[in-house]
Amino acid sequence: MLTARKDIFAVEANDELSGTYWTPATEAEADEMHPRLLEAVNGREGLKLYAVNLFLLPEGAPNGYLDIAIDPATKEACGLYSATLGLEEFVTGPIWFAAKGDVEETIYVLVSQLETQGAL
Repeated sequence: MLTARKDIFAVEANDELSGTYWTPATEAEADEMHPRLLEAVNGREGLKLYAVNLFLLPEGAPNGYLDIAIDPATKEACGLYSATLGLEEFVTGPIWFAAKGDVEETIYVLVSQLETQGAL
């Protein structure tokens, strides 16, 4: 199953889809998160950690990963984008932002910020 906000992909029937889409977030353990994200959230308790795979439309090509930590108590989130380009890792973040609604809405906020910054 793939997830994308409808307002990103509001297109006519004959138009080709384009943009970033992602698989549903999977809950993750701290040892699965990028070290830079763990540094940014160091000392916080009760965080929910998620891993997300990103892809590009229309090709369906992999476009990296998001690691996200959500603090339900403060409604804050911290996210990091990483991708491997050749033999090098490209990392943007961590970025702190307000968590919105459920995890999918929070992912949308982070993807939108990354697109605005030109990271995606």
